[in-house]
Amino acid sequence: MTFRQAIPPTNDNGYIITPLQEIESLVNEYKFLNPEQQKLIEEKYVDAYQYYKRHMHRYLTPNGKQAEFIRLKPPGTKFDIRILLGGNDTGKTTVAVNIIRNLVFPPENPYFSGLETFEKFKRPNRGRIISDPTTIDEKIIPELKKWMDAGQYETKRKGKLYDYWWSTSTKCEWDILSYEQDIKEFESVDLDWAVFDERLPEAVFKATISRLRDGGLIIIVSTPLSNLAWVEQDLLERNDVQYITASKEDNCKEHGIRGIRDHATIEEMISFYDEDEVEARAFGRFMHLSGRIYKTFSKNIHVIDDVPLKDIIQNQSFLLINVLDPHDRKPFVFLWAIVTSTLDIVIVKEFPIREYHKMKSSDYTIGDYIYTLREFEGEFKDGTVPIKPDLRVIDPFYGNRRRVGTEENATIKEEFEDKGYYFENANTDVAYNRIMTKEYLKYDPAKPVNNFNRPKLYMYKSCKNAKYGLQNHVYAENKDSSKEVNEKGADTKAKCFANCIEYLCSLDLNFLLDNKYPVHEEVTHQHRHAGY
Repeated sequence: MTFRQAIPPTNDNGYIITPLQEIESLVNEYKFLNPEQQKLIEEKYVDAYQYYKRHMHRYLTPNGKQAEFIRLKPPGTKFDIRILLGGNDTGKTTVAVNIIRNLVFPPENPYFSGLETFEKFKRPNRGRIISDPTTIDEKIIPELKKWMDAGQYETKRKGKLYDYWWSTSTKCEWDILSYEQDIKEFESVDLDWAVFDERLPEAVFKATISRLRDGGLIIIVSTPLSNLAWVEQDLLERNDVQYITASKEDNCKEHGIRGIRDHATIEEMISFYDEDEVEARAFGRFMHLSGRIYKTFSKNIHVIDDVPLKDIIQNQSFLLINVLDPHDRKPFVFLWAIVTSTLDIVIVKEFPIREYHKMKSSDYTIGDYIYTLREFEGEFKDGTVPIKPDLRVIDPFYGNRRRVGTEENATIKEEFEDKGYYFENANTDVAYNRIMTKEYLKYDPAKPVNNFNRPKLYMYKSCKNAKYGLQNHVYAENKDSSKEVNEKGADTKAKCFANCIEYLCSLDLNFLLDNKYPVHEEVTHQHRHAGY
């Protein structure tokens, strides 16, 4: 029998051969043997069964997505953050617990053996598991006891109602905390690893990561319901984050790799899900994006590397357009975009450069914004030749509002005009603006991107607020379901930059290119209706 060897073998399909499978041929011969031989096989079967139950971690055969998650490599950064976003019943907790097992003990499973993450992780180590109270009690603790070797660990409750403190024969230790506990409890000890299961409050994550003073491994496994919006917006862009998405079909016997669920069972489970939660619970997609206005927007397609403007212009005719969305409390929003001779739009600069959705207020004056315009636009050059905007457009709702306390109750638009910056009113037809923006974003994701299948709207990677705007621009809850466009607009945190992009896409760019004034001509007040 080979089941006691250091690392158990796998078959041609990647399934780990268990002790019971090893003696299967002997069991099949059982009825043809004499009593003495049968007794020997019975003893072998009991020995194999007991060994299997005591060492189940050795025989975990992960499905395809679990295996992909296990095989992720350290990124070479201080923090190694790995995220598995999965639908229900995709094996998230099981793989998280087995990762813990192979952090606190040397690996004995062929899917973990030989991997740098587990072979070289320091032992002893100190870790933490964080989840909901119900998940801790009904899922995590039973899974830990299932996959840990009996007699190789001990637990203590220390005043809690569950097994709170865990330690192993390898002198590794971890505790289990609930998201319901006071935030100060997450800031008590230094950690080497942390595992978050299901919902993840941002404050808890930040308090926990502060305890990994020397860096370490962070595992997040979750069904991405609405409470994980901040993960999509803030975490997934970090260079120390790797993430994988798993759907219920990835755990399907018929359609997945080494799945364990019947397809009919999966379909029946999905049929009971709330319509608003299907994306998250079935496919592991962020629920907060289920009402996205611009579903075709993809950061892998529409977001491009920052390059010098001359590389976009390439000695062809072009437009530089400036869009402004002013506000009374939050900072004004500015976008600058190049429109090429082939009517491609490339958003090349934005203001503010900080995360706009986190900003609450601003003390900027018109004078400050004028300074910003001069500073930002001073960087626009075709080689060494300065480029001036050919057109400026402004959101007319607030841009044309009279402001008490200004000279002659001037509007924001008029205040900019007094300084020589002339803005035209943007188109306010919401439905048309969105249709045109979708048209510029459109491409067929099922086909390769090429000259015949590509979008017409792009943005630099540095324009993070513009990207956030299109990614998170969602329809607000509509009381009148017969209306396609909600009268209340959309998500207020994302809409400002998205609105600027919509204003941009609604312009008659072909007409503007055909009627453009000579490049770099000194623009005067008389040229106002040419778009300056």
